[in-house]
Amino acid sequence: MVRNRWSFGALALLMLAACGGSKIHAGSRPALLLDQVNSIGADVNAGSKFVYGVVLLRSTVDSPVTIKKVVFTQPEGLGDVVKPLEMDVAHLAPKDDWPVRNWRSFPPTARIGGKCQSMQLEPAAGAVIPPHQAARLIVLFQAAAKGDYYLGGQDVSYTTGDGTTGSIVLPNRLLGTVSGSDGTLVPTGIELACKDLGNVLPG
Repeated sequence: MVRNRWSFGALALLMLAACGGSKIHAGSRPALLLDQVNSIGADVNAGSKFVYGVVLLRSTVDSPVTIKKVVFTQPEGLGDVVKPLEMDVAHLAPKDDWPVRNWRSFPPTARIGGKCQSMQLEPAAGAVIPPHQAARLIVLFQAAAKGDYYLGGQDVSYTTGDGTTGSIVLPNRLLGTVSGSDGTLVPTGIELACKDLGNVLPG
């Protein structure tokens, strides 16, 4: 439950704005698309860790796309309320069965298709997305102090195989509250089913 400044009504308005407020900074046909635009909340306890695993990066060109940098836009509470500890990508198969959500395991681990498995991660900066393939942006956060936080989106800079540079910004929003003991983001059943792998985060 998101409290204080961020009510359910505000979250609904943000979701509507996300659908109509896309801004692309790489011409009319960027080499990289963030084709899932949404808002998602995460209320957590101070000191705990959680994983933001929502943003999909999809190549639209016939040459490899190398991610140069990913920056969160319009941040509030970034660095003092929540701290990004690690920013990775997980390359996706053509048929992606992983839920789009926040996770309480790192790397995200779940029983998918009757089998326990973990996402295979590599650092986002320098990651190469093959032509017309996709990767999920996976960010490990630490809830550092009580308060509200808000991240307006992601600014992704990249280069293509022919040396073209570009960037794209879309408002995949992450927001929530860090509290003392009222956090509601807990491991799901599909994560707990694989707790023996040791990736479920404490707290």
